Amino acid sequence: MKSISEVPVKTKDSINYRDNFAQFLTESERSAYTIKNYLCDLDGFAVWLKSKGNEEFAPELITPTDLREYKHHLDETLQLKPQTINRKLSSLRSFLNWAGIEGYFRDNRLPHVPQPIKEQASAPKWLDRLSQHALCRIVEKGRKPRDIAIIKLLFNFFTLSDKDLTLVKKRSGDHNLLGFALQLGTLRYLSFIPDNFPQLPLQVVEYVAQQLKVSPKAIADYGERSQTRTSQLQEIQDYLGFRKPSKIDYQQLGTWLLERAMEHDRPLLLFQLLIKKLEIAKIIRPGLTILERMVATARNEAWTETALRLQPILTEKCSQFLDSLLEVEEEKQRTPLAWLRTGAVSNSPRAILNASAKLDFLNQQNVPDWDVTVLNPNRLKFLAKLGKKSPTQALSRTPAARRYSILIAFCSQIYTEIIDETIDLYINTLANTYARSKKDRDLFQRRIAQSLNQKIKLLNKIGQVILDEEIQDEELRGKIYDRVTPEELSTAIAECKL
Repeated sequence: MKSISEVPVKTKDSINYRDNFAQFLTESERSAYTIKNYLCDLDGFAVWLKSKGNEEFAPELITPTDLREYKHHLDETLQLKPQTINRKLSSLRSFLNWAGIEGYFRDNRLPHVPQPIKEQASAPKWLDRLSQHALCRIVEKGRKPRDIAIIKLLFNFFTLSDKDLTLVKKRSGDHNLLGFALQLGTLRYLSFIPDNFPQLPLQVVEYVAQQLKVSPKAIADYGERSQTRTSQLQEIQDYLGFRKPSKIDYQQLGTWLLERAMEHDRPLLLFQLLIKKLEIAKIIRPGLTILERMVATARNEAWTETALRLQPILTEKCSQFLDSLLEVEEEKQRTPLAWLRTGAVSNSPRAILNASAKLDFLNQQNVPDWDVTVLNPNRLKFLAKLGKKSPTQALSRTPAARRYSILIAFCSQIYTEIIDETIDLYINTLANTYARSKKDRDLFQRRIAQSLNQKIKLLNKIGQVILDEEIQDEELRGKIYDRVTPEELSTAIAECKL
């Protein structure tokens, strides 16, 4: 940007107003930063004047119209912030005041500088992010769930931003200010406005009231006219981007919820997932009855969809096999289902044979060839669990489509589990057999050592007799038998032959 010194000055005395004004600021002990800003603002005004055809820059030639048009230029053309515009006007006011003191105006009539633009009130200064985290840590150390929940609720949903305050302060009356702000935070938090609004926790009302600098008691007067509350709620919905669910929304939510029901059958989890979905989509949450009906419908449709996906497996032969699982066998006095459910109770060859018999039983029905990958693994586990836990009579009374889906999932899952069980049984049985053989080997070795020790002692007795020179040859046998009986000697010789 050009400086005033670069703008031709055509006054009589060729006065360099910029340098003189800078000298004045320096003598007034203004900081270098302040002087730089003043001169920069002055340069900008001079360049703008030149662009308007004013070749000469001098204080006495500046008119109120020039100043008004310059303010309009800063505001409308450049669209500067009010704070920046007011600073530039303040710099011009200081320059003109200095020029008046120096006597550059006839009769000391200074041109009127336009009034500053009213700056928008900023939001109250609340805790920054680091301070909020520090406070949360302090509260969490107290380990009081209620305090933790209130702190996070206030910070995340009821702290008003500058943009929020701009919208809120368009209301008139403290009760409308507070009620509007509370509706804003409530919709942001719950995705709907409860029927008992504004009966909110006192801590929430006080927190919002402090931000607006109004009395918390003002909320008592809010909502006397239902039309006011309704119109404000509509404005808040538009501001936050919320909308009421349409027929298409319900259809899309039903399809989405069916996919979730094919993964998880727990009603509470589906309910929570549905609420989260509405919150993300910024759809105002319908009543609980409607949500409960949607969850129930999705669960029922999940059973229908499951049966449809498993239909290729359900041949006539497969149906007969599944029905036979629930029939009591006269010889064994139990159902095949109960037999398949019962796991091994010990690691033994008999248990291995029993597990192998189960696998043969399932292989005969081609269970390994059943394609159950059409179902989500979670859905498959859920159905198999029902097959394991449900009483046989209850399964018999279950509608055929559901019963067959449960038994197909059970057979597929139990086949894999029996294979794992068989491998474990084999490994554990082999380990037990090895442990027993090692124990028998150790016992055998101890017995051999004891027998060998006895024979060494026997040989020692016989050797002493044989080596005794005082014993005559004809007396040798008798002397040996005196030390060792014939039976002991015969037994030792027999054991050595083994």
